[in-house]
Amino acid sequence: MKWTAIPLLGLLASAVQAQLSDLDSNRAVLVRDKSTLDLYEGAPLRRVRSIKSDGPVSAVALRGETIAYVSTGPEGPRLNLCEGEQISSMVIPTSSVSSIRRAGTGWLASNKWGAWWVRGNSITPIRQALPPSWQADFGSPYVATAENFVLLARPYAVGLDSKPICQVSAFDLTDDQVRPLGSFMTKAPEIQITGGYSLDDRGRFGRTPSWKMVNPRFDLSGGKATFFEGDDRVLVDFRAQNWSPTRLEAKDAPGESKVKWQSGRLITKDGSREFAILDKTGGPVTGVFDLGGQPYRTKDDLLLPFQPGEDVLRVPLGVETQQPPTDRARAIWEEAQAWFGTPYLWGGTSRSGVDCSGFVMSIYKKAGINLPRTSAEMGESRRGRRVTDELRWGDLLVWKGHVAMYIGDGRTVESRSSSGVGISSIWNRPGFKVMRFLSD
Repeated sequence: MKWTAIPLLGLLASAVQAQLSDLDSNRAVLVRDKSTLDLYEGAPLRRVRSIKSDGPVSAVALRGETIAYVSTGPEGPRLNLCEGEQISSMVIPTSSVSSIRRAGTGWLASNKWGAWWVRGNSITPIRQALPPSWQADFGSPYVATAENFVLLARPYAVGLDSKPICQVSAFDLTDDQVRPLGSFMTKAPEIQITGGYSLDDRGRFGRTPSWKMVNPRFDLSGGKATFFEGDDRVLVDFRAQNWSPTRLEAKDAPGESKVKWQSGRLITKDGSREFAILDKTGGPVTGVFDLGGQPYRTKDDLLLPFQPGEDVLRVPLGVETQQPPTDRARAIWEEAQAWFGTPYLWGGTSRSGVDCSGFVMSIYKKAGINLPRTSAEMGESRRGRRVTDELRWGDLLVWKGHVAMYIGDGRTVESRSSSGVGISSIWNRPGFKVMRFLSD
């Protein structure tokens, strides 16, 4: 296969709305409008130029002076390397590419079926040696690279603690060759199952689940990898003659920044407490992008590290936040549970049928708090106060035409037209106002 030289297109200017991004030292790249790459440089990071792709961009990486991105065209996915004023491109022999990163002396492209190591005019497939019972269509493997080493991880089975077990395979890319080092099982990656699955009598997947890896907790450096499994550590020394993992005592867990990305959400810590960060209406904070696992925010033509200020709403996380904090709150929660399963009925206020505001009004009344009848009136009532800083148990979330009560850890209890009274979530439901009627 041959590389084709393509001239670099000119500068483009518009508001940044990134779909993909990468960060390397004092340079960053953001993809907006699916096909425009904005390059930022300096300290602080300032936009210096834009590149127009010849098709939708599915993956991007930045290393040194090179921008690597994958565009989709009639020939299939094309790896493009932008260096200076020229872009070289090469077709990858697969139907799609979901990630691209630097690996050894080349670039590693990957999708749900595996990975391809691209260097010069050569493309070498990298495959895991999977067990015979493996389900082929698990989704994209998690890929990690460090120096001349590549890790591929996929879920294989579910342990006794109901957490998926991953098979991790390692490869050495030294001397422009792909050399398998070995494989082992670990629970280090945190895997979120997003679809139905079944298990056989040995705990293996019997039906293909949908899944994604949300918090791998791999620390790769100096030819070694450390996998953190809760309080345990698994150390792998790639340079050992007999490659095998070694379990160590729990210590020296990797440090965590004050603000990070986790499961697609902005998370911050205050001492031992953890919070999700939303805007004041419950939506994602606009203009914040994931660069190398850290959040950055655009301001004019600058790209700056994001720190939450007074313009965000904090959502306390953890099972401890689900506990009603006062006797009055406990009375409300006991009454709310008695209504579970009640069907939705517009205008209803009884156990035979109740609407959203009728339900909230009824459970608050059990604790001696009289609320207005409609959600609109609850959102404007002077009996409560508007909250714009941090959610607490018992707060009312008021949308246009709907109201719910917050019960901690991102959950609500409410009467919904589709399901009646039950527990729901605040995630991906922006546009609410927070009102507090319960005193501290």
